[in-house]
Amino acid sequence: MKTRLMFLLMLFITIPVSAKNFNYTHEGQTLTYTVIDEREKTCMVKPGETGWWGTTPGNAVSGSLEIPSSVSDGSSTYTVIRLGEYSFYGCSDITSITIPGSVTSIGKYCFFRSINNENLTVLTIEDGVGTLMLEDACFGNVFFSKLYLGRNLDYETGQRPIPSTFITSLTISNSVNIIGPELFKGARSLTSVKIPDSVVTIDTSAFESCSSLSYIEIPASVTIIGSSAFKGCSGLTSVEIPNSVTIINPSVFEGCSSLSAVKIPDFVTAIGSSAFKDCSSLTSVEIPNSVTEIGSSAFEGCSSLNSVILSNSITYIAENAFKGCALNSLTLPENIETIGIGAFRGCNLTSLTIPGKVNIIGSDAFADCENLKELILEDSTNGIICWGSFENCHIETAYIGRDIHDTNRSPLYNQKYLTSVTIGNLACSITSGAFDGCTSLKELRILDGTETLRLEHGMGGAFHLIFADNPLETVYIGRNLSYTTPNFRSPFYFVSNTLKELSFSNYVTWINDYAFRQCSELTSIEIPNSVTEIGISAFDGCTGLTSITLGNSVISINEAAFRNCSGLTSIEIPNSVTEIGISAFEDCAGLASVILGNSVTCVNDHAFEACSVLGSIEIPNSVTEIGMSAFKGCTGLVSITLGNSVTSIKEATFSGCSGLTSVQIPNSATSIGSSAFNGCSRLASVTLGTSIEFIDFYAFKDCNALSSIIIPKSVATIGSDAFPTIKDVTFEGAPETICADAFNHVVLLHINNANDWCNVYNELGVPMSNADLYIDGSQVKNLVLNPASKIVNNGCYSCLALDKVRIKADEIKDYAFYETAISALCLDVKKIGSWAFAYGGNLKEVYSMTPEPPVADGSSFEAAYAHFYEMTLYVPKGSMDEYRKHEYPWGQFGRIIETDFTDIDEMFKADYDDGSSGIEDVTINSPETFNSDKPYDIYTLNGVRVGNDIDSLSPGFYIVRQGNYMKKIAVR
Repeated sequence: MKTRLMFLLMLFITIPVSAKNFNYTHEGQTLTYTVIDEREKTCMVKPGETGWWGTTPGNAVSGSLEIPSSVSDGSSTYTVIRLGEYSFYGCSDITSITIPGSVTSIGKYCFFRSINNENLTVLTIEDGVGTLMLEDACFGNVFFSKLYLGRNLDYETGQRPIPSTFITSLTISNSVNIIGPELFKGARSLTSVKIPDSVVTIDTSAFESCSSLSYIEIPASVTIIGSSAFKGCSGLTSVEIPNSVTIINPSVFEGCSSLSAVKIPDFVTAIGSSAFKDCSSLTSVEIPNSVTEIGSSAFEGCSSLNSVILSNSITYIAENAFKGCALNSLTLPENIETIGIGAFRGCNLTSLTIPGKVNIIGSDAFADCENLKELILEDSTNGIICWGSFENCHIETAYIGRDIHDTNRSPLYNQKYLTSVTIGNLACSITSGAFDGCTSLKELRILDGTETLRLEHGMGGAFHLIFADNPLETVYIGRNLSYTTPNFRSPFYFVSNTLKELSFSNYVTWINDYAFRQCSELTSIEIPNSVTEIGISAFDGCTGLTSITLGNSVISINEAAFRNCSGLTSIEIPNSVTEIGISAFEDCAGLASVILGNSVTCVNDHAFEACSVLGSIEIPNSVTEIGMSAFKGCTGLVSITLGNSVTSIKEATFSGCSGLTSVQIPNSATSIGSSAFNGCSRLASVTLGTSIEFIDFYAFKDCNALSSIIIPKSVATIGSDAFPTIKDVTFEGAPETICADAFNHVVLLHINNANDWCNVYNELGVPMSNADLYIDGSQVKNLVLNPASKIVNNGCYSCLALDKVRIKADEIKDYAFYETAISALCLDVKKIGSWAFAYGGNLKEVYSMTPEPPVADGSSFEAAYAHFYEMTLYVPKGSMDEYRKHEYPWGQFGRIIETDFTDIDEMFKADYDDGSSGIEDVTINSPETFNSDKPYDIYTLNGVRVGNDIDSLSPGFYIVRQGNYMKKIAVR
């Protein structure tokens, strides 16, 4: 442009103010010329004039116009180098124009309106040296049928210097090396073009919209074909691009709807945007290895393009590059890195492999490829970013071989036809939501590998359960998984009530927290030997699970790992396991058999709670701790074997085990927690270990079948209501603390080391009247004290329920059993104090086991003398005479019988009441039978008669006498 302006400026400077005009006739046409430079002998065709009056041409001509290259004024010869402005303005009868090679410029509006649209003419621009400059609208409104172009043209960009709409014949001279921008744009009648070997550049839009152009020959000399050069050449059927071209510019063949074949040269490095867009007849294309980039929409709309071969050098395919093509197969180059937005949208692809170097797939890149059934993201350490790249595809199987980075929509988002996914061993990260909307996904395979696969929480505030939308039926896990999740969320992996088959490889070393929670259709699992840990709630709520095989490397079964697996019938814990977590098997209602390995050290809280059909459990010697409620509610549990390392039975450990009949607490245990055996209604036998120190409240509450217990010497504290149903209790030692109501229904109390009780309580703490002891003595019928150095004053004063007492001691002090209802007394003592058994009106039998009569005085059995004649004294064989010698009290007995005492233990067992009536039978020691139809008398325990009708009695203890028959009753 700057060159053109300078040329015009210099031209006008050289024209004199009063220019010389002269006429010259050539080929029958006389034209007026104006001298430009007298010295250079150059001239131009006289320009016209324009003003307020209108425009007057410099020359008025018609017919064929041939402008000579030189003219003469009669004296000098001048070279014609210019056609002036408006020179032939309005000369509409010109039929042909020939412009000599000497002309270097044509002024503006030179031929404007010179030919009517109906009078097409021929334009010849003869060969010449240099460029012909065409000023604005120099051929304005002129239409040609034939054109000979003999040299390069220069004109303002955006102008259409030669109207080409009706050109049917075009000849380009070898003098031309540039076909300028838009030069033949819109030449809709042009059918063929031969471009000479001299041309090196076909500029922008040079042949755009030449809709009838069916053939064009581009020589090897051409190195540049400009943007849109052949755009809209809808009749063009084939084109051969020479090897000299290195770039196919944007839109160069756009809209060539008849173009069926094109060969892209081997030296092309880039295919520009829309280069072949809407070439709807193009069926195949081969992209050479020289190409590294395919521009946006390069082949968009090539609706017949069913085959494309892409070079391995391509790294970038821009947006919409092959959108709407008919491709039914595609091999993407190995080096491609980016696939742009909509690049292959709407193609007919049936399968697709994304190479490993691809790291970005733009949104909708393969959208609407409804025939796409198989997707493979090749193995790669590079991650991949996708934005809904496969929307509205019908993918059925997918292989994911690399990381899927965090985006709004993953490659497989909303793939409703997807049934199977395989994740390769190089994929290390998949974002949550990756499989959202995949409502037909039934199979998942995570291939074997050593790298952990991270299932990551997605971007933004939304939280996705990664397989929440997927009706998975079969899952294979070949390596470890991890999950990042907001703190307030649990990372459910496979929340599915459809999962039926689950398997793991030996590369898996842990099962994640919550991984398979509530997979209710899962029936069996086999944990491989590689797994060391089963996470929190890993299989919680898998109600259909009937079989579990645990590998021999599992160390820890974590909290609630198999909770509520109600279909599980048996489990064998391998020897490798050291800990069973809290609630690990809680609510496994069908669990009937449990085998614990010999390395388990801890059975945690609630571990087997509510396993209602569990029949037996053997706690191995390795276990040191059994947690709270560990077996609570195991109503079917009938047998427990506790290993010899258990140090404590925690709170409610066996609470509600109503089928349990016996239990032996090992010597290793030091404590029994509150409600440990509460509600074990069939528990009839309990053996406490010799190391038990603490028995907490309610420990054996509501153990209705438990009638007797031996409290070992080690016990220091017994909590309230610990043994509320016990009737027969034996103390080997003396607990420091027995809380309120620890024993509410004791009938037989056996204290094997009464001396210890004396040491602890500073007086004999037998449980009849000592308020500090908190054993309800009001119902104790049988008492055994063995041994004691002394039985202190008032030790069992007024214990009205006492029926049988057996004592081994040095001395029974004064008033020790004053006003009791003892009916049978076994003594192994040396001395009996004053009033020791006074006013015991029910005493019938005394067994004195010492050959030497105990020292006693007349008050020892005060008030019993009235019926001594009815009383029997049993003494060792050979000692009757010795006892007869002591008139008081021994000589007063009605009968003295020698015996070997072989049945003494059986005789002093308690008679237990079932509580079904308001009267408690204590002892019946008479050959006669009570007859309620005959008269009888009722006495207080002090011997005072109160009447002869039981119904009129106030609550308390009484003696009923009928002839020789006597019976103690309790009225409630």
